[in-house]
Amino acid sequence: MCSRHEICEPNGVVDLNRGEKFLLGDYALGASQRLSSPLLKRVLSYDIACQYCKKFFQRMRLLPNEASIEIKEKNWSFVVPKLHIRGHERPCQETYALHLHPGAGQTDGEGIERLWAEVGPIGVSTREMGPGHRRDTIDDHQGARNWRKICGLGHLLRRREAEARRQVLIQTREYERFCGSQSEIRLLEWRKIVMAWESGSSALNPYSLSEQGETEEDVRLRMATLEAECSMRGEPVLHEVAPSAFLWLGLDIEDQQRRMAITMGEKDGGSARQKTGNVEKRAKLGRLIARFRSLQQIYIPSALTYLLTLPNYSNVDSVEKIPVLLPLGLPESLRSLPIMKEWVERGESRRELSWIWSGVDVTGDSKAMQEALRIEWSKSWARKRRWDEELDLIIEEKRRVIASLTYDAEKWLERAEHQEQSPEGYLAYAYRQAALRKGLIERFEALWRMPIRQHQRAKKSVEPVKDARDGDDSEAVSEEENEEDIRMSIDDDDEDEDD
Repeated sequence: MCSRHEICEPNGVVDLNRGEKFLLGDYALGASQRLSSPLLKRVLSYDIACQYCKKFFQRMRLLPNEASIEIKEKNWSFVVPKLHIRGHERPCQETYALHLHPGAGQTDGEGIERLWAEVGPIGVSTREMGPGHRRDTIDDHQGARNWRKICGLGHLLRRREAEARRQVLIQTREYERFCGSQSEIRLLEWRKIVMAWESGSSALNPYSLSEQGETEEDVRLRMATLEAECSMRGEPVLHEVAPSAFLWLGLDIEDQQRRMAITMGEKDGGSARQKTGNVEKRAKLGRLIARFRSLQQIYIPSALTYLLTLPNYSNVDSVEKIPVLLPLGLPESLRSLPIMKEWVERGESRRELSWIWSGVDVTGDSKAMQEALRIEWSKSWARKRRWDEELDLIIEEKRRVIASLTYDAEKWLERAEHQEQSPEGYLAYAYRQAALRKGLIERFEALWRMPIRQHQRAKKSVEPVKDARDGDDSEAVSEEENEEDIRMSIDDDDEDEDD
């Protein structure tokens, strides 16, 4: 399947035999790519591409003749779809991420998963069919789906172009803001590291930290060491229970509450023995919370004051709902240290730099800070380049859509002209297919001439397309007008955030 437009390719479907075996995937891939040039660069997206790529080229050379293809290893690369990669380990996320892959644009690679929503329901019918009937039915459904995708390319590419132009401005602005606080020599050095890794001449991943962050046990050890040093110096303590022990107790209570909320809800309707066990577990957790409250009065007295304003969960069945009120659970006005307002997390491709990176220079800073800045700059540059690539891809895709539809229309007319002695039904069908494709060309061209804001208002209506095709509004809109629409949209969003 094409990852950009989710078009099913011919000969690209096989019957699975108890799971997704690499052998079957290799066969489908080879059969679908036989008619394509080996010089084309291919980016293969797969849920487990980090495993699938191992010995991939050796396996492809062992395929039978009907699925064998010429392989040029330098033209193949492997990535994991954007949603599935979150379930992989960090080395995979830093090596097989689409948003870090040159040329990927903003492709998400999840189209094959969306296909199941349409193909899955027909399994109820095809499971009772014979082999030939079953394959014809699946082929008909996928052919119809491909045609619907083609008919929707006008709005799809227009919507993607509007977002791409918007993000190009945003990410370019953020990238230049970051570069403005760094030296030219440092930027040149960082750029060389990224380019060397992308060309395969360097094993240093510019997006990976050489040293991983601290684990929970590392933090425990560091806090215990600090408390021991304070005790050796004879510094006074507030309570025999150390601050670190108080903190870990609160975290442990929150963890037990989460587990209890999941497991107890499933077992509350069980036998008397299960209900007794649930009551005992809740009572034990309640005693633990009571102990925590006595320590909280010493270390975070403001939390108890705030607790009086919250609902009272005195019922034994509600112990998992009782708020623990660790520092992060308190309002900002009651925290001992002010923190920045938490911002809504965005996807990596649309993420904007925090203000903290724009005013930091690496001169004289520690090695860890230099590495952190390098990684953040590399990601910022990757975001900018991916959106630049996305815009370039969309512009080229628009050209190719028109060229492809024009070619198809001419082929149908050619068939009709060479079969003048054929029955009228054949000629009518050929002329109809040619007219359909010419109609799509006219509709797409009119749609793509619309200003961005006009398209957003009319994207669910067919009438504006007809008006643009028939009236004076079909004049081409300049790139400057589209850019101005996008800048106005960005300014509106910035004002909303300020409010």
